[in-house]
Amino acid sequence: MKRPRATNRGFSLFEVILAAAIFVLLAGGVYFAVSTSVLAASELGREQMDARKLGAFADFLRRGFQNLPAQAGLSLRATEKQAGNGVQLIMARAAGAFAAGAMTAQGAGVVLATEPDGRGASRFRVARFPGRLNDAERERYLETASWLPLLDDVESLRWRFFDRNSKRFLETWDNQAERPELIELTFATAGTPAQTLLFRLPRLGAPEGDQAQKTP
Repeated sequence: MKRPRATNRGFSLFEVILAAAIFVLLAGGVYFAVSTSVLAASELGREQMDARKLGAFADFLRRGFQNLPAQAGLSLRATEKQAGNGVQLIMARAAGAFAAGAMTAQGAGVVLATEPDGRGASRFRVARFPGRLNDAERERYLETASWLPLLDDVESLRWRFFDRNSKRFLETWDNQAERPELIELTFATAGTPAQTLLFRLPRLGAPEGDQAQKTP
């Protein structure tokens, strides 16, 4: 009596191709899900970091304006060298205000300004200068001064000053006898809409609490 012959039947070419196609689809789905999650987490992390940077930037300015001495004077100066609307906010006799790190004890005046970053935007920065310098001497000093960067990729920047007498915001301020009630800073960084910060300055001879408010 003959025994039936055992047969080893392998996979057909169609079955191999079908299995490979299913594997590719599954691998593609897993890769898409993982890459989407990674990109979402990265974007969320970047947004949170940007929010922290802007918060630290606003807090630094808020504390600086709050600590302006009673004798400090403010003036806004347009410059051809600076980007971001080409302005310098100059605060004379402002020792102690806008102190940061090694800049704490340097100079009696403060300048908030922008400089071109070589990429079509600006870098917002702060520096201190010695007292009793005229405009030309101050400009020469600031060319080699130690600047502290505060905010990168600034595409636009504008200062305005609220005059309590006229009850309106002014584009310039050179009244050394009085101090604006509010200072408004409107700026936009790369990839973000314009933001407005309001800083309340203490009155001369009667310091008040200060706060910064963000306006959409």
